[in-house]
Amino acid sequence: MERLYPLADGSTVEALAVVSGSGHSNEVLTSGMTREVYVAEAESQPWHFGSSEQDAAETSSEGLVFGDLVAQWHRERGITSSIEHMISCTAYLRIIGMGEQILPFIFARLRSEGDDPDHWFTALQAITGVNPVPREDFGHVGKMTEAWLAWAATRDDV
Repeated sequence: MERLYPLADGSTVEALAVVSGSGHSNEVLTSGMTREVYVAEAESQPWHFGSSEQDAAETSSEGLVFGDLVAQWHRERGITSSIEHMISCTAYLRIIGMGEQILPFIFARLRSEGDDPDHWFTALQAITGVNPVPREDFGHVGKMTEAWLAWAATRDDV
């Protein structure tokens, strides 16, 4: 379910979930990008819920834990090109440990990250037990993303 989050300029932005936050601001996941919202303003205004096919899952405890773990993962790994380092971070392993219930959140992130997605592929394979990426596309992030999103589109549970 999308929520309206207030921005500093007084406008609002529809977002799926809070993906990280600290201090006086949070980052929210919108379609195609992450936007910063301000906690002080958000706390002073009631939340408005939009109508969406996505239900209260985005505000569920799993969604909130996922957002916190993603933020922790980004802090733990820092800027790196090492896939081994990325996937060995405690937060990433905890995301995998959440199992199938977290798949909708991973796919939402994968869709929103566009041409520069995080390395969700190892987590997806570990959770689902499948790898829809053809061997010739290994290492081609765009093609890997397309393969996983096509796989997700065939599933009713993600």
